[in-house]
Amino acid sequence: DSKYPTPPPGTKWKEVRHDNKVTWLVSWTENIQGSIKYIMLNPSSRIKGEKDWQKYETARRLKKCVDRLRAQYREDWKSKEMRIRQRAVALYFIDKVNINVFKNLQLFMENKEPDDDLFDRLNVSHDNRRVSKILSYNRANRARIEEQLMKLEVQATDREENKQIALGTSKLNYLDPRISVAW
Repeated sequence: DSKYPTPPPGTKWKEVRHDNKVTWLVSWTENIQGSIKYIMLNPSSRIKGEKDWQKYETARRLKKCVDRLRAQYREDWKSKEMRIRQRAVALYFIDKVNINVFKNLQLFMENKEPDDDLFDRLNVSHDNRRVSKILSYNRANRARIEEQLMKLEVQATDREENKQIALGTSKLNYLDPRISVAW
């Protein structure tokens, strides 16, 4: 509602917008890589605090329907439509797989050739366990190429998206301060 400043001489604003659904104040296209840059609200500002509070309250409401959502994606694993099956598996990974699992898998893959076993340090003494282990390894090694491709795609996407954000700010944006205080 306040008057906005006039642009510097010889320039003009692309647009002036009132949008209460975003938390940035100003954006511009950076001239070297053509990426969009933002000036954000200070994390301790009242408006930012209210937006964060709304986000945390939404998460609390979602907690009430998480069991129903989990049942739905499990049911969708059997869908005749491949798109729905893929979405269901992606939702499962988002829901269940901890980031430490990915970090450990990356660690396990270091200094290995494509044909090397991922879990090469497991030692099983009984023959029936050994057969089961070999079958498991063989099954795991069949999807390995796809997993490596997915890992590279995730890394590329992460690198691209991380150019746009400050990770320290992300922590401030996604951690409910009430949890920190209670802890």
